[in-house]
This record gives sequence, structure tokens and C-alpha cells, in this order.
Amino acid sequence: MSKPACVVYDLDGTLVHGDVGHAFIKQLLTDTWYRMLLAAIVTPLLMPLMKTVRWRKLGISGFLWVASVGRASRIPGLASTCAANYPMRILPAATKRLRADLERGETVVVATGALDLLALGLLARLDLPRQPVLVASTIRFGWGGYVIDRQCNGADKVKALADDGYPAPFDCAYSDAMIDWPLLAAARTPILVSDDAETIAAMRARIGAHLEIIAP
Repeated sequence: MSKPACVVYDLDGTLVHGDVGHAFIKQLLTDTWYRMLLAAIVTPLLMPLMKTVRWRKLGISGFLWVASVGRASRIPGLASTCAANYPMRILPAATKRLRADLERGETVVVATGALDLLALGLLARLDLPRQPVLVASTIRFGWGGYVIDRQCNGADKVKALADDGYPAPFDCAYSDAMIDWPLLAAARTPILVSDDAETIAAMRARIGAHLEIIAP
């Protein structure tokens, strides 16, 4: 059953600086010499996939599998530790609006490409008046390690929101990234969190003059 219309916030680059998913997988890939070696071997194959929306999920799955194979049972705990220790820098503009929306009782969803295990940890550190709904990327066990089950980026983010009961149109949506133009296009009030002129121009060309811009 569909929920009431909602306000949607991206996480990485919108509420907090950086990319916690990238930091987590990099940490896992570099903690032993043999994972570093295997990552170096597969990087020429996987990096081109990462640069396309269509194949991004497969590329991330490849790196995640290399990072997790042989220690799958430890991944949830390692993710919690990473989220707790991540050098989080809060971006004030969108975070202030997030808190205000939560205090007003709005239906607020954080929709992020980060793994749910990581996103939950970061949201807990934001000291919010109440926790928003989380729609995030998820993982599943496969071939001795983990691969991506649901990748919550781009048009897939809009689909994931609908699958979880929050279909478009959204009252308002916030993101910093061009990959999220389908999310902003599906909002009555689309808001780009950016001070990058190239990103602003590209997003405005996609969304139109009603796009609102706020600096991070």
C-alpha cells in the first residue's frame, strides 16, 4: 500500500560529505595484501562498468565480492564499525531542512546508494529529532561473498522508493548528484544541493527553471 507523499533526501554529498560506501569497500580491499592484489587484477575490468548507470551495479558487486569473499559473516560488524568511525562532516544546508521536516511531522525518506548497513550508522550519528525512513542499497550472499542485491541510484532509486511504498510524485526531493536527476524530476519541488556550476547547469537543463539550488 502506498504511503502519503513524502520529502526525499539523498545522503552522501547531500546530508554528509563524501561517499561512505566507497570508503568501506576501499577499507576492505586494502586491509590484506592478497585482496589488494586481486583488486588490482579486476580493476581494469570493473572500473569501466562503474562509469555507466546500466552496469554500475555489476561493477560494485565485483569489488564488493572481492572485499568480502571468505569473511562474509564479518561484513555486518565491519560495516557497523566503519559507519561509527567514518570521518563524517555534516553538510548544514540540507541537514537543517531535514531536521525541520522531521520536527513538523513530515513523511521523510532518506534514499541513498549507500548500503543500508552503513546508512543506518550515519543517520544514527546525525542526532535527529526522530529517524527518517531509510531506502538504501542492499546486499545478498553469493559465491562465498556478498554482491549487490538492490542498487539505489538514478532511476533505480525512484523504483526502490516505489517498491517500499513511496511512489512518485514526491513533495520535495534533495540531491547533489547528476545521477539522481530522475529523483528530482519526480518531485514537485526539486532541490539540487550544489555549488558546482557545471552540475547546476546540467541539472537545470534536465529539470527546468523550477529547479531550486542551495549551497551545501
